[in-house]
Amino acid sequence: MNRFLLPLLFATAFSSPVQAQSSAGGYDWAGGTIGFQYSELVNGSFGVSTIPGITLDYEGSLGSFAVGMRRQTGQVVYGGELEFFFGETTIIGPPNTDSNFTMTRFGGQVGYDAGRFLPYA
Repeated sequence: MNRFLLPLLFATAFSSPVQAQSSAGGYDWAGGTIGFQYSELVNGSFGVSTIPGITLDYEGSLGSFAVGMRRQTGQVVYGGELEFFFGETTIIGPPNTDSNFTMTRFGGQVGYDAGRFLPYA
């Protein structure tokens, strides 16, 4: 995971938050976007209902780094995003498995300029 974490931390250290800029017609949501997330689960557990009495402990981490671009036409905001996921998981229990994974996702966004808010899907 270190081979992914250090470049992501370096990239986010030099990024700045994206904010909507006020203009005469409302807000301008067009421009580049960048994002990073990381989560760590410690001592998580879940029960398996198909096998009574077995509980699996789950430990691991998950993170992602995303870059994208948005355009705006009137009050409609649209764009695309490229996201890189990475993670390490360990399941402690009957299967005792370790896994490391990476995944890349490309997606589109469409939203509505509602002033200071941008609801999008």
